[in-house]
Amino acid sequence: MVSVLELGLRRLYAPPAAPDRSSPPDVPHDAPPPPDDDAWRFAAFELQPRRRQLLHGGQPLRVGGRAFDLLLLLVRRHGEVLGKDELIAAVWPGTTVEEGNLRMHVAALRRLLGAVDESQDYIRNVPLRGYCFVAPVQRGGPPASASAAPLPTAALPALLTQAIGREALLARLAELLATGRCITLVGPAGIGKTLLALTAAHAARPGLGGAAWFVDLGPLAEPQHVPAALATLLGAPTMARDPFADIAAALSRQPSALVVFDNCEHVIEAVARLAERLLAAVPGLTVLCTSREPLRIAAERLQRVGPLAQPVDEPVDGAAAALAFPAVALLVERASAAAGGFVLQDDDVPAALQLCRRLDGLPLAIELAATRLAQFGLRELAERLDDHLALQTPGRRTALPRQRTLHAALDWSHGLLSAAQAALLQRLSVFRGRFTLGDAQAVGAGEGDAARTAVVEALAGLVAKSLVERSGAEALPYRLLNTTRGHAAERLQRSGEAPAVVRRHALRLCEVLAEAESQLDALSMADWRARHAGRIDDVRAAIDACLGAHADAALAAELVAAAAPLWFHLGQVRECLERLAQLEPHAAGLPDDPVRTMRLALAAGHAWLLVEGAAERSAAALSRSLELAVDVGRPHDRLRALWGLFIDRMMRGDHHGVRAFGERFRAACDGLDDPQAALTAERMMAVALHLTGEHAAARAHAERALQAGPASIRFLYGSAYHVDHESSTLAPLARVVWLQGHADDAAELVQIAVARAERLDHGLSLSYVLAIAALPIALWRGDLEAAEAYQQQLAHCTHRHALVFWQGWSAAYAQAVAWRRAGGGAAGGAAGGVPDWLADAARLPGRADMLATFDEALVTPLALARAEQGHNPWCAAEVQRAGAMRAWRTRAADAASARRLVDAARTLALAQGAKAWARRCDASLAELG
Repeated sequence: MVSVLELGLRRLYAPPAAPDRSSPPDVPHDAPPPPDDDAWRFAAFELQPRRRQLLHGGQPLRVGGRAFDLLLLLVRRHGEVLGKDELIAAVWPGTTVEEGNLRMHVAALRRLLGAVDESQDYIRNVPLRGYCFVAPVQRGGPPASASAAPLPTAALPALLTQAIGREALLARLAELLATGRCITLVGPAGIGKTLLALTAAHAARPGLGGAAWFVDLGPLAEPQHVPAALATLLGAPTMARDPFADIAAALSRQPSALVVFDNCEHVIEAVARLAERLLAAVPGLTVLCTSREPLRIAAERLQRVGPLAQPVDEPVDGAAAALAFPAVALLVERASAAAGGFVLQDDDVPAALQLCRRLDGLPLAIELAATRLAQFGLRELAERLDDHLALQTPGRRTALPRQRTLHAALDWSHGLLSAAQAALLQRLSVFRGRFTLGDAQAVGAGEGDAARTAVVEALAGLVAKSLVERSGAEALPYRLLNTTRGHAAERLQRSGEAPAVVRRHALRLCEVLAEAESQLDALSMADWRARHAGRIDDVRAAIDACLGAHADAALAAELVAAAAPLWFHLGQVRECLERLAQLEPHAAGLPDDPVRTMRLALAAGHAWLLVEGAAERSAAALSRSLELAVDVGRPHDRLRALWGLFIDRMMRGDHHGVRAFGERFRAACDGLDDPQAALTAERMMAVALHLTGEHAAARAHAERALQAGPASIRFLYGSAYHVDHESSTLAPLARVVWLQGHADDAAELVQIAVARAERLDHGLSLSYVLAIAALPIALWRGDLEAAEAYQQQLAHCTHRHALVFWQGWSAAYAQAVAWRRAGGGAAGGAAGGVPDWLADAARLPGRADMLATFDEALVTPLALARAEQGHNPWCAAEVQRAGAMRAWRTRAADAASARRLVDAARTLALAQGAKAWARRCDASLAELG
């Protein structure tokens, strides 16, 4: 047995705690199959044994017979670790089945369950023991239906207020949603379009099985980001230039779905294009938009939203009659909430009617006025508002009256603020999205202002006056409503403070982005994104401001450098490259700053590696960043640059170069007193020595790299550019273990590595493990079912994260698996058929080496030349053997010549400790006679 146990993997990957046997289990394991209406439920799934159906949200999923039996057994015995022999005996009774068949069915179940619900881990592999179903399970009750399915937790914002007086409009909207495909609520700012759309979406959501998403477009500054905003909500890939196909695929997984686009007016053309394409591609989709103007697409049905009804000239007799008008009802309801139980009296009716008329029935204006009732009585409030509304804002006389009214109401509300509150509100208008108290203090406390505690008091006042919204459940709790922000931004521009505030905003973002990068190792990927993804719109706005009207290209460059981890981990590497390109025209005028230049070069080098693989510009950028990191004394950035060049050489198939950079990385760790860097160096040396044929030494380095255990190994080594340490160490270890003759143990290590990368939801780590370990080991073992499953997983992962380099590997593996399934080189007979796809698939040196190890017919002249020249030591013995046998089969060499070549390959394999290659040589020598 391989020393996996010596590494403590049993301890590191302990199974879940056994169920508490002190109380009766949910279901006795020897119980007969439950009746038709007695189902097993987990998450949004329902398993019906006698109907042999698996439902999600009431919709049946396609599951093969063996896979269904396997899932049923695991679910019935949830919480227990079931051994592989037990599972095989139960699912394939009386049949001899390879363990790979079981792995293939488990992988298929994981893909099926994860495709419709990625939030839960269902089937866990317990190394050297078996499998365990770990999700919470319930039994019994009526069959699930679409309406009873658990609803998505983050699809729609919560409804915090009611749409008072809008009952008829909501009924009309429900009718439109039931019969139309694209509905647009059109009306002026402050008319209540967002609340109406959100209320209608919540009402429609149960009938959609929860498939409703709310896209707030207000924070977006650029129309090209509209598709990415929707893709992010859907969990679809965002790195592609056009994520439309992935958005459509995600929406198509639901029989019916609703997408709400809110605040469309400033990106109207982009929304129209996306909506029109989606409606054509997704038959079950309905789109609901809010905008100040129509989309003007073919399927659109408009619903105008007018002011709340109010008495015009007719007399109103008493409070009860006045409350029958929605405008008055809204005023009283909001005033009651703001003023602690305000009740409309008969004497108050004239003032209430006057106020509602002057505000033209606009809900937002009425709500803003209602918040002042704690300060003024209703009559004084109406008089003050009336006086102010006599004045029109300069430059706005061409606007619609309602727009002028709202603007005037906002002006008036702003005028009632204290000086500190008014100044803070103006400064906070630079935030495009949500922000924290610390952000408000950094941006709001200008030169000569009081202590930062003054900002706390002013912000509390703005929240109390409903000018700033606060949500306690958010990582970024504060936000300005779009109309409030726009009005405050106008005042900021007029104040002359804008350049200073924009600068403070950008500097604050540099600080929080640096903090975000420091947390890469401390947080899971999901938690990290939840905490920091909301910054992206502010980053975009700040860069645009610094490169635009406020002309601070140096600060824009700092922001781009600081934001690189955010783009990398949101899957938006292409945007990182676009922003780097934006800086190029300004480069000559930037003050000399080698640290900033180094960070930008580092980001560019790693971004190009992800987008196009090893290339001259990525290598040049990384080499430049390395040179500067050494010059300015930045040891950890030096390590990051060395890591990039290490990966560059590996992508090129330059294995001796890989070793050279691995050794340089290890040498650079000396004197750092950083145990994590030392562990990373051990991992890199494991890869390098394996690739140069020193497998025993490689294994020793890999085992040392794993000794610290996962709890003390950093996730990404404080860098946006690394893969997960643990899974990427297990991958080369698995290859070495296979080469040393322990095929089953190697497959076990692969399962652990894949499961680890899956749990982290880190696309680059998962692609790396699948491409360099899982797929080759499955093909070397002849486990084509596992190879096929891994290849499909790699294809999905590389597409989702737009990892272009690994997409090429995925395509090559797909061809290799299909070739092996069709019989491989044996189908070519003595003629030695060569597949027509091989020339392109084996174009890169590393892929040529790998493909040559799968089948004699896949040996190319490039792979043979590299073996003869010592460029692929890890597989040279196998390439030489396969090349000799192919030459013999095609009569290009006689048996004696082939025997000499194979014997030399066997000698090399034994010298390297590569027993797997040596065994193949033994078989070939026996065949040659």
